[in-house]
Amino acid sequence: MFISTLNFFTIFTLSSIILFSSFANAEFYKYVDKNGNVRYVDDLGLVPKKDRGDIVTYEEKYDRLSPEERAAMIENEREFEKARKEFKKNKDAEKARREYLKKMTTPVRILQNQVFVPVTLGYKNNKIRT
Repeated sequence: MFISTLNFFTIFTLSSIILFSSFANAEFYKYVDKNGNVRYVDDLGLVPKKDRGDIVTYEEKYDRLSPEERAAMIENEREFEKARKEFKKNKDAEKARREYLKKMTTPVRILQNQVFVPVTLGYKNNKIRT
């Protein structure tokens, strides 16, 4: 009976370790060393004991998600970024088109039945705009 319980406990423990190891948190630690330099490490053991009082802990963005949820969130971010770039590209193209049309438009004045079109006349370095 004791051996059976021990085997069950061993199998349960190993299974738990394997199952929950994918949910391990990846934390980063920020501290200031004795020279005043800001340091970032991913292992608390790398922080000198005298500098451990001012440690700030950072977690990765998707630490608390399962692998499937993390993959879905990353895919959503990629799609969003792709759509944002496409929108910016279209917006830039529309702006360029408006500027081109503005350049191609000639401002005219209409007085009664006369149309005045501005003209620039030039000869050598002399230019006259009418």
